[in-house]
Amino acid sequence: EGIIAQYNTTAAGMPRVALELGVEGAGVPYVRFETAGGMEYKAGGTGAALALSTGEWHHLAAVWTSATGTATPRTSLQLVIDGMTVLAQVSLEPPAQNPGTLVLFAEFNDGFIDEFRFWRDVRTQAEILAFQDVIVQESPGADLLAYYRFDDGGLAIEDFGGPDTARFMGDRTYWIDSADYAGVGDANADGHADWVTGQ
Repeated sequence: EGIIAQYNTTAAGMPRVALELGVEGAGVPYVRFETAGGMEYKAGGTGAALALSTGEWHHLAAVWTSATGTATPRTSLQLVIDGMTVLAQVSLEPPAQNPGTLVLFAEFNDGFIDEFRFWRDVRTQAEILAFQDVIVQESPGADLLAYYRFDDGGLAIEDFGGPDTARFMGDRTYWIDSADYAGVGDANADGHADWVTGQ
């Protein structure tokens, strides 16, 4: 249970959650966001989604999309579970949209994370299903803004996302909010945020 990823920003001087993916209750996944005015939209969660089965890996994806060119702009917040199950919440407003801070694994205390990806573009259900079990190759200028893999056996957790993250996410600020990790910036000067265990 806990927050897997949360992108925090501000709107009119007020803190806002532009996107959050997490697990609540007894292992029930959800995705949510807040608008600039503070309205919350949520897909999944207790009462709307089934609990994840224990003892096996699951893939969770949070997708926000906007339908343009219509008389009334429609936006949709989606939770995609294992590339197949889609829970959606239609909204009339977009998430708060200012540069901010990406927080990973805040109070996440029951489970394991194999990898984390943050994309700039809208990933379709077909793309999510096709690439959920594939290691993505790093590509400069790609829509992959942040990419953390936790399978290299070392003590460092490195961001394999594109090098132009600052242009889309603001200040390249990342935090892993966990007792196990402490951020160290870009210690090896390769243009990616690096992380080491705090132990």
